Amino acid sequence: LSQALRRLEGLRLLSTLITSDQMTWLFRSMTESSRLKMLSISLKSLDCTKGVKAELVGSALASLSHLNIHELNRMFVPTQIREIFSKMGEKSSKVDKLSLQTADLSYVPPQSVARALTRLKQLSLGLVSLTTEQATEFCRQLKDKESRLEELEVNTKKSSLHEVSSAAVLARFSFQLLIAT
Repeated sequence: LSQALRRLEGLRLLSTLITSDQMTWLFRSMTESSRLKMLSISLKSLDCTKGVKAELVGSALASLSHLNIHELNRMFVPTQIREIFSKMGEKSSKVDKLSLQTADLSYVPPQSVARALTRLKQLSLGLVSLTTEQATEFCRQLKDKESRLEELEVNTKKSSLHEVSSAAVLARFSFQLLIAT
């Protein structure tokens, strides 16, 4: 398994029964010498990941260029989720494309969420809950010259983007998206 993973460029872990020790090994392998670029993950239990150190989870996921994550809160504990967004927001993050389906990010600091999401090139959000503060900070950071976001698909009313109070921020947000597509 170790040798096979080092040769793979894509991995899908969907409803897989895997131990916490195996997940630790997998995440460690991603950060070391793996060729892995894409991960689709949808595990149905915290048992697989709750024993993995949050920093390792964040570093491993931030080392990939394409993430497809379903049911984030079902797979990771809050400290791991906060670390995922913290690492994705760093300049060293390799994540360019994120598809996030079914997630509650309300307990992640607004700056961390916004920084992570605006460092991406492509973002798809489906049934993702953001607070009004997170949505506002996301729109504010989209105006920043460091924002790399080129494509955005929002497929939920839970994003709170419709609640952004500043019309100017939302107008600039919409303008950037029209130019980018």
